Amino acid sequence: MSKNSDIAKLEFILQMILDIERIIERHESLDKALDDFEGNHALLMCLQQIGEALGKLKNESWKIELESKEASLMRNYIVHDYLGIKLEIIKKTITINIPVIKEKILNLIHNK
Repeated sequence: MSKNSDIAKLEFILQMILDIERIIERHESLDKALDDFEGNHALLMCLQQIGEALGKLKNESWKIELESKEASLMRNYIVHDYLGIKLEIIKKTITINIPVIKEKILNLIHNK
């Protein structure tokens, strides 16, 4: 499998999601992870990587299903508005959107 394949990108995104889960678990909660400077930076980097990878998918139907446009907007928000990042937006993304994306990716990988 080519590193440039969409499946490889999905597997990378899944790994970033699992990293988010591990970071939260290590800090005992999302709030504690975001309050810790290393946890905060790690979570934001994972979200950036997810947005970047989703934006590079070639399969247009997968891009739509996985809301790659919105993920790319989140990536740009984190990268370019670093002085104005609102943690409530990050919390909602992690608690609402990330689990949905994870489930969709697991289904896509399973049904490849």
